[in-house]
Amino acid sequence: MCCLICFRNGKKLFHALNGKKGYMKEQDYKSYDELPMYMNVPAMARLLGISESSGYELVHEKGFPAFRIGARIVIERDKLKAWIERRMQEGVVS
Repeated sequence: MCCLICFRNGKKLFHALNGKKGYMKEQDYKSYDELPMYMNVPAMARLLGISESSGYELVHEKGFPAFRIGARIVIERDKLKAWIERRMQEGVVS
């Protein structure tokens, strides 16, 4: 299984695993707009190509665009994109 962002035939494709009753199904996303509006930490970690444990560390950083719905941590697609773009512009490496 590959990460959420990979290359096939020279084109960048987005992958995500959607769970349904314990079953994980791989989906291809050909553009950013096809990504789900909200994602959980494991899906966000696959998108960024990081481990799930690193994803949980990331969502607890100050300024990271995550919120809770009950016990679930949720990340909004558009706010994640804006956060990534800000980090790239700032040249933040930690």
